[in-house]
Parts: sequence; structure tokens; C-alpha cells
Amino acid sequence: MGWGEGVRDGIFVAHVVVGQAIWMGATQLLSAGLLIGYFVSIATRSRNETVAVLPAYLLAIAARCLHFTEEHLSGFERQFPKPRGSEWSRGRSRVFNRLWLAVFVLAALGG
Repeated sequence: MGWGEGVRDGIFVAHVVVGQAIWMGATQLLSAGLLIGYFVSIATRSRNETVAVLPAYLLAIAARCLHFTEEHLSGFERQFPKPRGSEWSRGRSRVFNRLWLAVFVLAALGG
């Protein structure tokens, strides 16, 4: 990966962090995880073989789908943001989770 791709990825990450803070409110932990993951990927990028990590990555996406289902069934979107002074509708939560799922799948395709 060249310097330009790293900058492009960093700009994307920054947009996601700001966008979800504006649109969803109580997403600080998710944003922190995204930032940590981004910096870890920069530090280890030359050592990562896409073919080697793809099966584990796809398994993680499947686990995320199960987690999304569990959140939906438990009413998570109503309970989680309340202590943080935010409110999410069921539809907003679904869009949020589906967008993240799409990002994960696109990342797997883009390797």
C-alpha cells in the first residue's frame, strides 16, 4: 500500500467517526475501536496476507450478523443510547448496522 492509500483510508475513517457521532450520537466505543483497528492495520499492513486472514475475517462478519440479530431481538437500540443522552429508532439502528455490515463486506472484497 502506498502513502496515498493510507491517507485515503485515514480520511474515510475520519469521515465515519464524525458521521456516526453526528448521526447516531452514542458511538464513542465503536469509533475508538475503528481508530484502533485503523492504526493497527497501518502498523502491520506489510505483514498481512489477505488470503491468510480472509477466513477469520469472514467468520467475524458472520458473528457480527448474529450480534446484529441479538441486538434487534433484545431492543438494544432503545436501551443503549439512553444513558448517553441519545435516542435511536429501530429503523435508524437497522440502517446503521447494515451500513457497517456493507463496509465489512466491501473491505473483504477489496482486500
